Amino acid sequence: MLTEGNRNAVARICHDLDGLPLPIELAAARLRSMSAEQIMDRLSDRYSLLTSGGRDVPSRQQTLRLSIDWSYDLCSPPEQQLWGRLTVFSGGFELDAAEGVCGQESSSTEVLDLVTALVEKSILIREEIDGTVRYHLLDLLREYGREKAEISNDYVELRRRHRDWFEALVVRAEAEWISDQQAAWIARLGRELHNVYDALEFSISTPGQTRSATRMVAALYRFWVLGGRIASARHWADRTLRASDGEPDTYRVEILCIDAVAHGMQGDLVRARGQVAESWRLAEVVGDVRSRGLAGWADGYVDTFNGEFDTAARKLEAAVSLFQSAENLEHKVAGLITLGLACIFTGALERSVECFDESLAITGPPHEVMYQASALSNLGLVDWFRGDLERARDHLARSLRATAASMNSAWCIEQLAWIAAAQRDWKQSAVLLGAAAMYWQKVGSRLAGLPILSPHHDKAANDAQKALGKSAFDKEFHRGIVMTEGEAVAYALDEHRRVPDTSSTEAIRLTRREQQVAELVALGLTNRAVAEHLVISPRTAQGHVEHVLTKLGFTSRAQIAAWVVSTAQERDSREVNGSADRN
Repeated sequence: MLTEGNRNAVARICHDLDGLPLPIELAAARLRSMSAEQIMDRLSDRYSLLTSGGRDVPSRQQTLRLSIDWSYDLCSPPEQQLWGRLTVFSGGFELDAAEGVCGQESSSTEVLDLVTALVEKSILIREEIDGTVRYHLLDLLREYGREKAEISNDYVELRRRHRDWFEALVVRAEAEWISDQQAAWIARLGRELHNVYDALEFSISTPGQTRSATRMVAALYRFWVLGGRIASARHWADRTLRASDGEPDTYRVEILCIDAVAHGMQGDLVRARGQVAESWRLAEVVGDVRSRGLAGWADGYVDTFNGEFDTAARKLEAAVSLFQSAENLEHKVAGLITLGLACIFTGALERSVECFDESLAITGPPHEVMYQASALSNLGLVDWFRGDLERARDHLARSLRATAASMNSAWCIEQLAWIAAAQRDWKQSAVLLGAAAMYWQKVGSRLAGLPILSPHHDKAANDAQKALGKSAFDKEFHRGIVMTEGEAVAYALDEHRRVPDTSSTEAIRLTRREQQVAELVALGLTNRAVAEHLVISPRTAQGHVEHVLTKLGFTSRAQIAAWVVSTAQERDSREVNGSADRN
């Protein structure tokens, strides 16, 4: 029986069993002798636990293991082999990855045919999101398939092929970072994080393989740092440096520099200084221009975090010159943006604008977005120091529209909060300060590691609190900190929507099915529950919800619920008034 006491355990059991009816039924049968909490604790050994005691059911349903055995036996030998090989993927995979990792002996057409067959047999789950098709194995089937794959004694080689493929993927992403493919690469790397991290884990934990981890971490730092994943950059850089043997290598220099910047952004300047010193030592051993440029860039960046802006600017000028001579475009852009930031704090605003304009000139033609957004947000900071608030707002809005990356959004929304306070828009400032705090918590680096900016933050917060009163300020700040990232950006761009007035609801036309979906959402049903109620697939239900949000101009399910209530009230009011007129 479901009770308040066991509901969380029951929900966890259903989640761990992938929502599959048979294993959930078998788990329920165990409630005669075990509590829900005990079943939850023991689900790590699913096969031995979920044994049905009934003898009046088909033999294949008497145990979960036998049920999956039956499904496996229905597969052809090539399908069985691919099932086992696909278990090397974590968090799903796309067709090109399956072909590259699992299909050495097969053509692309043969792999596609086998994948299709496994989908038709419900072994693989196919999902399509934003035009991209991905496949994944349910956890139970992945565990089973891995057992089969490990019997063949070639699973280590399979993991090596998996690592090689994803190493090549992140290196291609690095090569095409400053291009119109950047946004697509950011999306792909985001989808493949589990696989990328598994590939890194294999390289770090397998003797003789750390060179691959070094190469991957060096290629990933743009994705991590610019995307606000500072903790991930620190974690993998630290682990790779510990695992490698310190052999002189330009990519090891790069990881030391990445690690120094990540630690500096999060306030650990002692560790950052140590990594910079080691990067210089190794750069001199390696002896190439790129390594010396990287060491100089990290050295100048850490000086910036530490408030040593004049020395930072000198070191960064030298690093940019080295990148220029080495014809390393991506590192030159990164160096220019860091140099421009240091120059702001030295008061050399004209030089900082030159740096940001040059980086925009490099990244604009190929339609790169991340560095462009960074340059624009920093130009907004220049405008702030010059007192040109409207120009600052324009630069920050352009930056926000360029990319939704967490670090950039935090940076822009923080500055917009200062501008709102300077213009005495106290409520907007409080909301934006809350939204910025939400982002800073996510990236783990308040004010991007630059304490020199704290007085501007503190003044905006103090002025808004004095004007509104503590209670009202806290209320508006809370509105911001509980926003989703999409809601925060929309609010900052003044594109946030409220529930339409009753006068405008007549102009909105939902289809009959969309109206049904909206009403079920207003009742608090999830997409899956909506799908069950309307006897449609969860994916179709999700599509209907997205169409409703788009038509109404909303960003949340709560807004749909409020709209449903308001239209119902309007309809009731019209009916009452119409009845009165007739009488």
